[in-house]
Amino acid sequence: MSARMWTAGTVFVLSAVAGPRPPTIAVGLNFTSTTAATSHTKAQAPDANGGVGLDHVVELINGDFRVYDKRTGTRLLELTSDQFWDKALGPVHGPNPDNKDPRLVFDPRAKRWYASAQRPARGDTSVVIARSDGSDPTGGWKGVSFYVDAARAPNTFGDFDQLGYSASAITLSINQFTIRDDGRPVPAGHALYSLKRSDLDKPTPVLTIDRRDHLPDSRTVPPAIDHDGTTRGWTFWGLGNARDAATDLFVRTDLSGDLAAWRLDLRETVVGNQPGALLQKTKGAPLSVAQPGGHPASTQGNQMAPVHLVNGDFWMVQGVVHPEDAKRGAVRWWRIRASDNAILGEGILSDPTLSLLHPSIAVDRAGNVVIGCNATGGAQFLSAYAIAGRVTGSAVVFAPSFTLLKAGAGEHAADSRWGDFTTTVADPSATGTFWTFLVFADADGRWATQITQIKVPKS
Repeated sequence: MSARMWTAGTVFVLSAVAGPRPPTIAVGLNFTSTTAATSHTKAQAPDANGGVGLDHVVELINGDFRVYDKRTGTRLLELTSDQFWDKALGPVHGPNPDNKDPRLVFDPRAKRWYASAQRPARGDTSVVIARSDGSDPTGGWKGVSFYVDAARAPNTFGDFDQLGYSASAITLSINQFTIRDDGRPVPAGHALYSLKRSDLDKPTPVLTIDRRDHLPDSRTVPPAIDHDGTTRGWTFWGLGNARDAATDLFVRTDLSGDLAAWRLDLRETVVGNQPGALLQKTKGAPLSVAQPGGHPASTQGNQMAPVHLVNGDFWMVQGVVHPEDAKRGAVRWWRIRASDNAILGEGILSDPTLSLLHPSIAVDRAGNVVIGCNATGGAQFLSAYAIAGRVTGSAVVFAPSFTLLKAGAGEHAADSRWGDFTTTVADPSATGTFWTFLVFADADGRWATQITQIKVPKS
């Protein structure tokens, strides 16, 4: 599967000429975790999500929580989402059978896991968040919950929560909506939440929260996951609503201030309109794509994936329309320096025959990059793929092709979805090792999740 790249800035387009050697992928553990037949969810899609810690790999999807031994792939624990959230919050919080848009991160400095999910309801959408007692996810968890709309207005709801962290805070974002008289939702901006980490980590968690509701500038605003651990504030990123024919504007939102009293200041910066640093206008991924058999498959998820701050740079990725074919999807990535918002690299990765969908990115401190994604086409059922890259000097070199991790085996239902996102993470204890949580279609055309260990050997 060859990859073509449309690029801007200092990025290599790979060919047979001499130059920096492209990275390769070596597949390690590679196993199917949850299937539509074995899942406890009532939702159509799993929302492929998980994380890796010092000794464990954890999958948290709609309806299911599973823990595996990182070295052998042996399953150590399996819970329904009801059981997981009851463990952390107690049954007083009520059932959460589908665990909507679950998120999970592991912070190796704190040696803790953090998880979040939403419970959608008109006027009563709530967010649940929990942290582990230590590095073992099979042990104790404790958490808190709060309403997306503090006033609990009856014709409002929230959707698509995202989770991040810094040294001081656990951060969440969510899209907000109002509901018209005809029942149709109307975007009402987004909300940003900053939870004081030291209070959440107490033996009995305390909710100390800074709320920013109905911010209008952008939607789907992921908080950065701060792997550097050096900033005194934290950052959210989103694609801005104000854009012209040639420019894609990012809105960078920073929160900082009196951390002891948790009195925070918000600053928004538009990134991308500086002379010489224009971002090519990006169109979201198509809503339906081809698959074998001729029936289109629904995609939906074209939101920005989690953003990572590594070695002073923000890394982000999004599904977009293919530059030469509006019916296919491609992958767009960015690298932006945190100190001055300089765009150090950006480009589009695509395939001649496949739609690439729902990408997620991870970067380690050695400069290795892995992007995982779903893909489908006229001759390829919904499958799991990944591509490796490497920071080389001031450039980023990507491999010339995507690697197939798990081939789909059946046609996915034309009126169904396979989720809104995927997850890719760097292993905190093994440089050059990554893990992806992706989706493929089984022989019956139903969804299944695939967990894959990816190793990027040294050049």
